[in-house]
Amino acid sequence: MLKRFYQNHVLANLAYVLVVLLGLFAYQSLAREEFPDVNQNIMSVWFGAPGLSAEDIEQRMTLPFEQLLRARLADVRTISSITAAGHFSTLLRFNSLDRATFEKRGAELRREVQAAYATIFPKEATIYWVFGDTGSVIRSVGTVLVQGGGDPERFKATIREIKRDLERISGIEKLDYYGYSESEIHIAFRPEQLEGLGLRPLDIADTVSVYLRDEAAGPVALGDKEWLVRVVGSGNLPERLAELSIVGAHGVVKLGDIAEIVRSDNSFNPLPRSDGVPTGVFELYKKNAADAFEVIKQAQHFIDARNAESDRTGVKLLLAEDETIRTRTAISIMEHKAWWGLLLVLIMTWLFLGSRLAALCTLAVPFALGGTFLMLQTAGMTLNTSVLLGVMIALGMLVDYAVVVVEAIAYRIRQGMAALDAALDALREVGMPVISSFLTTIAAFLPLALLPGFLGGIMRVVPIAVTAALLAALIEALWMLPAHIAALGPVLAHPSRFQATRTRANQWLRVHYARLLLGCLRHPGRAFFPALLAFSIAVAALTWGWVVVDFFPKEPTRSFLVRAKFPPGTKPDSTYPVFEAMEVRVRALLTADELQTVVAIPPSEMRVYLTPNGRKLNEVLALIEPELQQVIGPSGISIEGQSSGGPQGAPIKAKLTGSDFLSLRLAAEDLQAAIGKHPAFSNLHSDYQGGAPQLDLRLKGEAIQRSGVAPETVLRTIKLLVRGEVVAGYREGADTVGVRVMSKTEPYQDLNALLRQTVARPGGAVPLADLVEAERREGPQMIHHYNYRRVITLEANLDAQQMNVRDANDWIAKQWQTLSANHPEVKLDLTGEIEDIEESLGGLRHLAFLGLGLIFLILGAQYRSYLQPALILLKVPMGFAGVILGLLISREPVSLYTLYGGVALAGITVNSAILLFSAANDRVEAGMNVVHATFYAARRRLIPILITSFATMAGLFPLAVAGDEASSLWRPVATAIVWGLGFSTLLTLFMVPLIYRLAIGWTTQKNTRK
Repeated sequence: MLKRFYQNHVLANLAYVLVVLLGLFAYQSLAREEFPDVNQNIMSVWFGAPGLSAEDIEQRMTLPFEQLLRARLADVRTISSITAAGHFSTLLRFNSLDRATFEKRGAELRREVQAAYATIFPKEATIYWVFGDTGSVIRSVGTVLVQGGGDPERFKATIREIKRDLERISGIEKLDYYGYSESEIHIAFRPEQLEGLGLRPLDIADTVSVYLRDEAAGPVALGDKEWLVRVVGSGNLPERLAELSIVGAHGVVKLGDIAEIVRSDNSFNPLPRSDGVPTGVFELYKKNAADAFEVIKQAQHFIDARNAESDRTGVKLLLAEDETIRTRTAISIMEHKAWWGLLLVLIMTWLFLGSRLAALCTLAVPFALGGTFLMLQTAGMTLNTSVLLGVMIALGMLVDYAVVVVEAIAYRIRQGMAALDAALDALREVGMPVISSFLTTIAAFLPLALLPGFLGGIMRVVPIAVTAALLAALIEALWMLPAHIAALGPVLAHPSRFQATRTRANQWLRVHYARLLLGCLRHPGRAFFPALLAFSIAVAALTWGWVVVDFFPKEPTRSFLVRAKFPPGTKPDSTYPVFEAMEVRVRALLTADELQTVVAIPPSEMRVYLTPNGRKLNEVLALIEPELQQVIGPSGISIEGQSSGGPQGAPIKAKLTGSDFLSLRLAAEDLQAAIGKHPAFSNLHSDYQGGAPQLDLRLKGEAIQRSGVAPETVLRTIKLLVRGEVVAGYREGADTVGVRVMSKTEPYQDLNALLRQTVARPGGAVPLADLVEAERREGPQMIHHYNYRRVITLEANLDAQQMNVRDANDWIAKQWQTLSANHPEVKLDLTGEIEDIEESLGGLRHLAFLGLGLIFLILGAQYRSYLQPALILLKVPMGFAGVILGLLISREPVSLYTLYGGVALAGITVNSAILLFSAANDRVEAGMNVVHATFYAARRRLIPILITSFATMAGLFPLAVAGDEASSLWRPVATAIVWGLGFSTLLTLFMVPLIYRLAIGWTTQKNTRK
């Protein structure tokens, strides 16, 4: 039956063509993105509490909310909170969870947020959003600027409209925005006018609240029908506000006569500015598995449509940052390297096998690639650089199985066998070794799909792509290839005119290899010496730091952040001149072709967007930073270059936790001084922001009782005199509009002017200063929490040429051991990249042992031996030594991506040893002694081993030697595999036969004596 199956070459050809065509269609239709989706297991909550100080919010909201989450939410790894005047946010990082469990935790978090909002939070609290990072983003795919001017309220309404339009773009998951704010109607009264009319601020607030309230009065029976009675207050807005009647001590007045009613918003911060005009900033984040190119295409169409009406609207939109340019470049480069790798694979097989056999082997490539993309599309995956990396890793291996099968069949045909019989006989010899090679490779690769952390997320698709490609290649080698050969047998029986030359060349290789191998077999000590020397050099390189360690190399983007610290109490709108001075310097240093735009985001941030062309980001930063440091005004400036391909933020984060701010500040100052002395650290800064001028007012109980004023009246009057009180709200289309009652006063010259404001009472008014105790002091601008304790975080960049992240954190920990005696109540937590590094290293370690265990299991089942799998696995440290030597020569750093390639290499390096051991075992079973079996097996398998190893190396060689910036992440993986495989192949040809001869020979002699 098997013979008839291989004779049906029509079925094989049709299946081949179908898979290739479907795969081509799948490749064209796959969604594109630079990196695959990464589930960072992060959720965040943002609350607003207008009018409350940072310390008020910490005590009344942050601490109760954290305690609630601590008691009721599972799987929380860390919890961090940032509390500032008017708002606080909490970020939760969960343990590594599958998507379903993570979404369940998200639902639980939303329930707890609603419970806190309804029960434990003060009435000033307003929930803004709860967002769960479901894994769709590492960075935004683009940034849209909305530039305009004219009437501020009209422009803000346009920003709100554009936000809704952007959210409707298919593929957009969420927007981060600056300059957007909810609309409000401000009812601004003058306190002195109210006092003259015998009115209190509370009279306005309470009256407006009642008039605008929607209430259901209930049902009323009318004959045989029942009517629902409702009091509709929001219908009075906004036209009737001015006509509302306010009842005071001297009669009734219209609201419009005593208050100015204006349209405004709920943000008291100034708008961002770019190119000298007010600007709204929107960062676009795409949905899971959405096509980044399509998202940006739709966004650009929207921008073009809005800009066509800019003469009428006075608003211009700009796509300031387009990450798909980098994505398109990265994918194009990977495709380009893949084509070059494929060409080198073809050349390699042609050199050893000739054009006919090389063509047959090459047929495995389009079939395997078609099958890969078809399987990826079926699984709902995207086309990204990680997928293409997996394809390139598999590219050379795609022909490995075909090479072994073709070489074995061609050898028999040239011995005079019929093509079909030769195919069946060859498959009996090499079929099981080929299947074992496939299984051992998959055993090393596939567990890597379980790798946790950031590295696991970005690389998870690599083993899936490799497995899909190799499975398709195995099917082609064991089914379609023999069918093709059975149909083309007569052609293969007659060698080409160049085949004789190729045969002589292969014979020359075998003869010289045999001489060298005999020398190794006769003199084991001399043979082992070069291998031991190579191992020694590799160990020394790691021990003494001859190779640089950079765990997370990153690709710089075309934008950077400038953060400025200003003296405490600085008004946000007063920072505009400083940012304008910075912008002038930036524009003077960069050409028009390099600079896209500059956006100032008060009170402390400026963003610079560069064009895709121009100098590298590190060159630009080195040029700009000294100039910006000379700008007068800020107390400190830090510049942060944006990057992708690794965890975001500073690589070094030292968190000092405690309960007392003074102790934390002193500890942070000491540690910052110690770290600042080491040249490897740069851009060192603290997140502590203190010294905000603060006026604490405490109610005087006895004075309030004597005045006849209710304490609640005093409290609400203070709020209405300062920022006001939102007393009602209504829906206006898609917007929620709040109604705020507030005082209309000019900026106070001193705080006594505020305290001179009066609180109405029966028969007159009493100054606020008589009812409260006032204390002027400095308070924190922001309060940070980490795992339920106050924290000050020191952040720094790190020069990887001087020190790696693990060593840097160890060094900081040693410095703290010296300093901790002076700060016993303060604890140090080291976070940042080190968390992802430790998680990834632990995962790689466990998965490497799992892969090796699976390989041992597969080989043990095949050889029915404990010894032979162990001997084959000796190639793994050989390959890893080759990785270190390759990095030493190429000057590539040791990174997590390099280590990933080293772990994956384990499944590749053992393949050639499997071929050699299988051939030697066959000869031993046929009666040949161990020495002769080893020698002839190695000589027979020389050409297949060389072809398969060189083909795999050739597929990755273009990426390993790539010099472009876009290859910086994947080049270490390719370098590790190319060098490791090259070194292990050399050892396979000489060390493996020697090890086989010594170990199996000793075992045979032992069994014979028994």
